Amino acid sequence: MADYRIMLDSKMFADKVKNAYQQTYSCAIPAYTLSSEIVVAVNRKQQENSRFLELTVETAGKAEAEQITATVLQQFEQASQELLGFKNIRIIDSKEPVAITTQGKKINLKLVVFLAVAAAGFLWLIALIIFLRRSEVLNEQDIKNTLGEQPLITVLRKGKAMVRESAELCCRMLEKDPAAGQVLVGTVPTAAEYHPGLIRPLFQGFSALGHNTLLIDLASGDGSAGIADFIEGRNGLEEILQKKDGGSTISSGSNRILTTTQLNSKVFRDLMADLRLQYSTILIAVPGAVDTPAVSLLDDVADSVILMVQTGRTREKDLGTAVTQLKNCKIKKYYTVLVS
Repeated sequence: MADYRIMLDSKMFADKVKNAYQQTYSCAIPAYTLSSEIVVAVNRKQQENSRFLELTVETAGKAEAEQITATVLQQFEQASQELLGFKNIRIIDSKEPVAITTQGKKINLKLVVFLAVAAAGFLWLIALIIFLRRSEVLNEQDIKNTLGEQPLITVLRKGKAMVRESAELCCRMLEKDPAAGQVLVGTVPTAAEYHPGLIRPLFQGFSALGHNTLLIDLASGDGSAGIADFIEGRNGLEEILQKKDGGSTISSGSNRILTTTQLNSKVFRDLMADLRLQYSTILIAVPGAVDTPAVSLLDDVADSVILMVQTGRTREKDLGTAVTQLKNCKIKKYYTVLVS
């Protein structure tokens, strides 16, 4: 005797099936006798989004099981209109799965599974193509075309080991325009690329060249005290300065992003004036030229802007927005560092 599991898929709740079954056969689940030789056990089961009946049939072969399936379905449909919610009966055998629909047509389950997987793969491919089109990134030539006559510094970065060397090269080139107490704004046109991989190495590069460098981090707090705490009077300057990566760092504290009001405050501007006297290079890192706080809020405190652009990760829309915003700033001197 072979065991077959017959799955009756239904949109109905199991309790409705149970009630209809009891009204029809005048006995309770889990068992009834279909014939003197064949016992069909009906078990109520519940899945996350559907409920169904599972019938385990002990029979001599598949043909007999198929006949039982058809008989059970016919009896159920004739017995109660509530049971018409059953769409399929599947006979599942470990050796040769077979499905029988309500119309009695056989469907090879292996073929059904294969087609379902193929369809899912095709849909996934379409979704991937759409996603890539929407997030289309620029290559080096595209970036240069977008920037036009914008001053461009190109650094090569091949792996993490080259980050520091690339930053130092960038810093040496920027030194063609040296200024005592220069204040630079470092930004990236997309927040996803923000400074851990691009702007911090720039800060390390200045420090490695012997600059007395200060990084003011306005995007992510890596310390409990920062600019916001200073502006709000909770800490003094010595308390918010942290030694890091060869220079000093001021974080905004506790992942706080400074507000427009704080950046425009007299306290912040006086602080920047004092810091100019203490550091040869001040690098202000902001989360992105298209994000808040905008570079334009730093018009009165910065000398130039460094726009960090990475090939293969920068979208045309983001770069275009960043360049437009920079052109509208009072800061007319800005560099683009192309990292490829």
